[in-house]
Amino acid sequence: MNDLADVIGWKFNHQEGMSTADGVIKDFPGTKPTDAEIVTYTAEYEAYKVMADIREKRDTALAATDWAALPDSPTMSSAMTTYRTALRDYPA
Repeated sequence: MNDLADVIGWKFNHQEGMSTADGVIKDFPGTKPTDAEIVTYTAEYEAYKVMADIREKRDTALAATDWAALPDSPTMSSAMTTYRTALRDYPA
């Protein structure tokens, strides 16, 4: 489980006047989120983190093959082109 401070901070981008301590909202501008909203925000945050991890791995794999796309490198094989295209399209 993520720290509630991370979830709330992610959802509200640490709004001015918001503070958390030990995962508990201490001060929040406006109305504090309800428990139901926090459950929703937590689920959204978990999904966001999964996709962020996927994108990071994809970007690393693309970076590892960038040399093949340089103008002075040997001609890129069709397999490499297909692989890089699939990486760029993922996770569409």
